[in-house]
Amino acid sequence: MRSWDDEKKGDDLRYFRHTIYETKQNKTPTSGIEIGKCGVFIRGVSPVFANNNFLGSIEVMLGFNHLYNLSKRQKYDLLILIKDNYKIECFKKSYIKIHGFNIIDKNDINLNILPFLDKIDFKNQNFIKLKNDYFYSKKLYDFKNNHIGYIIMHKNSKSKINDIF
Repeated sequence: MRSWDDEKKGDDLRYFRHTIYETKQNKTPTSGIEIGKCGVFIRGVSPVFANNNFLGSIEVMLGFNHLYNLSKRQKYDLLILIKDNYKIECFKKSYIKIHGFNIIDKNDINLNILPFLDKIDFKNQNFIKLKNDYFYSKKLYDFKNNHIGYIIMHKNSKSKINDIF
């Protein structure tokens, strides 16, 4: 069983839940970023045994809210962009699209910096400066080492914080 809904069970996870499948195949813990049907999460999966028999696995799933909160406390902005071909069923209506990428977690980000993203080439430049605004772009990879998007950090030099770049 994989869902909090007792009626939903038995679906084949091997094609999109690679951490669970890897744990089942190798009987060892796995962790990494994974795109599921309803979101992009950092996942840790560990096998469960009883009397040396593999019973299944237990999973810890963590969204990116902790990173958004950390960035807000440190007075910089963080955006996570996922390639358009990885659209997630549950959040189609909540996406903001830019340069063929979808910005996830739009309720947790500073929407005021979106116009800047239209002007910068974050795919080919790691560090970008536009007047008083600094952007750092880092490729984001999933558990299977597929390039799935970018993490973008933004800081305005007029804000009074320690330099994070």
